[in-house]
Amino acid sequence: MAGRGTAEAELPGEIREALLRGRWYFQRGEQPGFLAVAGPEGPLVAAFSSVAELARYAGACEWFSTLGEDLMTLLPEDHGLVVDLAGRAPQLLPAELLDPLRPDATDNMEPSGVSDPRE
Repeated sequence: MAGRGTAEAELPGEIREALLRGRWYFQRGEQPGFLAVAGPEGPLVAAFSSVAELARYAGACEWFSTLGEDLMTLLPEDHGLVVDLAGRAPQLLPAELLDPLRPDATDNMEPSGVSDPRE
């Protein structure tokens, strides 16, 4: 995949839809937040498409999950994803590919399923 600072890259439509509409699972660390590792194109968070895929990578572990649309609001700006790291076809999604899916800071988007009680 193209590195940072190269020509604009786009996620194929089916990958984009699966990412945004899916439920994603993450290994839970001792501190709140995502566990990140250094990747070839910047920091990466390992995301898993199921608890079984997470277990294939980490064995029995504590975990949490979130919906893809919410993930784009929670994932640190400079972090990419590696999907199903120990699976048959792991997918590297550098931060630059995810940037168009992230809400702008001025959008005031709320995570799906959460409403403001003041409204």
